[in-house]
Parts: sequence; structure tokens; C-alpha cells
Amino acid sequence: MKWIAMVFLAGALSAQETPAKFSFEVASVRLAPPEERLPGGAKYTGIVPPLSGDSDHITITHASLRGLLLRAYDLQFSQLVGPDWLDDGPDGPRFNITAKAPDDAPKGHIPEMLQSLLAERFGVKTHWESKDAKGYALLVAANGLKLKQSVPNSSGVVEKSRTVTMSGQFTWKGETFGEFAQALTGLLGTPVADMTGLPGAYDISLEAAPDSMPGLHSRTAASDSSYPSIFTALKSLGLTLEAKEVPVKQLVVDAARKLPTEN
Repeated sequence: MKWIAMVFLAGALSAQETPAKFSFEVASVRLAPPEERLPGGAKYTGIVPPLSGDSDHITITHASLRGLLLRAYDLQFSQLVGPDWLDDGPDGPRFNITAKAPDDAPKGHIPEMLQSLLAERFGVKTHWESKDAKGYALLVAANGLKLKQSVPNSSGVVEKSRTVTMSGQFTWKGETFGEFAQALTGLLGTPVADMTGLPGAYDISLEAAPDSMPGLHSRTAASDSSYPSIFTALKSLGLTLEAKEVPVKQLVVDAARKLPTEN
């Protein structure tokens, strides 16, 4: 999937319950040509890669409405609840989007602008709901935390980045434990809640067997990896996952149009 990624908004589960304040200066939303396919003839899934980096414009191709909502609010698949037609499968409508932010817009508001765009063009209306579900609590292990806090750059800003490989190598820089728990939710395919009680941002690196992370959707067989399980890898960092019921916040889609209004 071709795309230019702009802004990673961590912790979007605490996103605004009020209307977004910022909007794109110009934006185009069009149906993607149905004849376009991935190499080998496979169809696009419609899921948009995580937004990352920091810029003033986006280009997204072959995105489903569900995929756009997941990225606008930085959600895992299970955290979005909506009408059945959101899951139209590989034959559902896909959209190409190009948009530019105003020159004077503050940094870090591309996801919020995407929320505004979906409300304007697709008539999206949402609300948040919370519930308890089976999952994991992220805790500091008995042997203590073995990570150090991130060091700000010369401007006093903690820089953020993520590197994820299908072979099981991961690096998170400038990550809060709340954001890290959200990343683990995606890797494990089950809710993970931060219960470390530790503030601040950390640089986290680990290597874990792909088959121990169902949400990674890796085809790597267990025998092909010399890495430990994700649970063992976390313990080496002074962290542990405890199975228990944890609070899960879901975004519920109350209304939306299958097709956008015209540009």
C-alpha cells in the first residue's frame, strides 16, 4: 500500500469527546479504482498503516472506512464497534485521500484533522464506551524495572519512533507505558492495560518469537525463531503481563455513510 505517513498520535484512546478543532485546508476523497491490485493479484485489505512522523499533508491509498477510523483514532481492530457493512471485506469500497493541513496548524494534529474529514465527508458520528474484558495488566516485575527513561533532545523534546519487524525485533523510543500497552494490545490481539503506575517516556527494545504474538499475523513458524516468547522477553526488561479483566475503551460508530460526499 503506497502512502505518505504523517503524524503518530499516541494515546488516542483518550481522544476528544468534543468536535475536533482543526481541519485540513484542502482535501480530496475519491473511490480507489477497483482494478488496482497488490503484486501477485491480491486485493488491498483497506487497513491503513499507523500514522507516523510529522508533516503537513497525507496521502492514503486503498483505505476502507474502517481503516480510516482506526488510524484517525489510533485504535486496534477490536476497539472499533460499528455497523456490519464496515467489514465489507476485500470487495468493499476503498478510498484514496490526499489532504494538506493549514500552514499555521500546530504539529501533531493530523489524526484530529482526519477525524474532522471523516465527520464532514462520511457523516461519521461516534461515542466512547468502556467495559471490562479479559486481557492482561502490564506491571513492573518483582525484580524491578530494567529500563531507563528517554533523554530529551537539545530542544528539550522527547523524540518518538517505532520499528517493528515481522521477524520479532521491536524498538520503541519515547514511549509511555500507556502507549506501550496499546502496542502490546495489537501484538497480542487482546487488551493490555498499563498498570505500572510509572509516568514518563522510555526507550524499549526487545526480541520475541512471532508465534507468541497472535496479533502480528506472522507466518514465521515457532521452529524458525530463536527468540523467547513475548512474555519472557518482557520479563528481561523488568515487566510482566498478568492475566485479568482490564478496562477497555471502545469507539462506537453511531452513524456513517458508505460513500463520501463529492469533493
